[in-house]
Amino acid sequence: MNENKVYISLAALVIIGLIGVVGCGPKSSPTVQEAPKVESEQVTVVVVEEIKPVEAPKKKPPYRAPQVQFNDKQFDPHSDVTPSARGCNNDTAFYMAGSFIYWKSSFTDTTISARWQNPGVQPNKFKKMSLDSQYDPGFKLGIGCNFHRDVWDIFLNWTWLQSNFTEKDHTHAPKLGTVLGNIVPQAQNVNLTDKFKARWHFEFDALDLEMGRNFYISKYISIRPFAGLKGAWIEHRLKMNYKNPIDPNNLPLQSSIHSKYKDHAWGIGPRLGINSRWVLGKSNFAFLANAAGSLIWEDFHPSSSTKFLDAQGIPPALGKIHGHQQELNPIAEVFLGFDWGKCFGKHFYMNLSAGYEMQYWWDQVKTSSFLDIQPSGALNLHGLTTTLRFDF
Repeated sequence: MNENKVYISLAALVIIGLIGVVGCGPKSSPTVQEAPKVESEQVTVVVVEEIKPVEAPKKKPPYRAPQVQFNDKQFDPHSDVTPSARGCNNDTAFYMAGSFIYWKSSFTDTTISARWQNPGVQPNKFKKMSLDSQYDPGFKLGIGCNFHRDVWDIFLNWTWLQSNFTEKDHTHAPKLGTVLGNIVPQAQNVNLTDKFKARWHFEFDALDLEMGRNFYISKYISIRPFAGLKGAWIEHRLKMNYKNPIDPNNLPLQSSIHSKYKDHAWGIGPRLGINSRWVLGKSNFAFLANAAGSLIWEDFHPSSSTKFLDAQGIPPALGKIHGHQQELNPIAEVFLGFDWGKCFGKHFYMNLSAGYEMQYWWDQVKTSSFLDIQPSGALNLHGLTTTLRFDF
């Protein structure tokens, strides 16, 4: 009984559909003409012409918008509101990228000493001496996937950088200020020394996970807005040695002073940004302008210690100072450069880019340690970035 109801329902739908199709067509009715009357026989004959069947209206073929040539690509302007700006393949596929970086890392206001400019003259004049790091090589490694769905993509990128350098100075007379911390009481009576040496070590690792879409907004300009997460692991160590320090009465103090500062931190937080590519004429070259910002939660573990050695090299019993702090800090990133890209076949795309990258990490030093003044502690990263990318 149920099957009969199903068949009846399907038949009713088919009949209603046919009626609808026929009803949408032109209306027509049979044409009837009367034959001339024959008066002799007083008989009226009616001749009815043959009724021709009504033809169903022909279905129009689906509309196909003209395919527009757009930077060596075909796209439908009616369905592709923002056409894909990928290399040469809009199907789901992987891509890889590798970068060589040559960056300089530094912290703002890291004073390590001060040279006395006018001994014996009032007022005293000192010239600050700060850490001036050098450029060091590093790398970036990334892997991503281009999705066919609305031409989205996902990208994971790892950045690694390490820096080591030494800063030193000496004078014939004690003219170099010892910049020790307020947390070391013995350091308050130390004014000048004739030699100092600083060793700096810095390690930086960052992971960026992005979800974005690369599309054209005009014939020669494409953008890729993205959102994701940023994670970072940062460690820096500084060792300071002061030789032959004297007190305010010009009396010799210990033979040397050794200070150590160490801080390791990690953090994670959201990251937003946009990449733009400005094609130069009809060539394969383009100008790049990228920007990104992050707000990460960081966990800091700073520590410091200071030793005062006498002539025999025996230090007094001084302990270490440890700290622990957590907070939110912003990060700003900017990249300006040029690139060249070309398709090889239907699926393989290669891109080579080079430019200058800058990153500013707010508030990355969490203790004054041996410094007389609290540094702002901002981390600066900047330098050359060259990238080679392959889309498969």
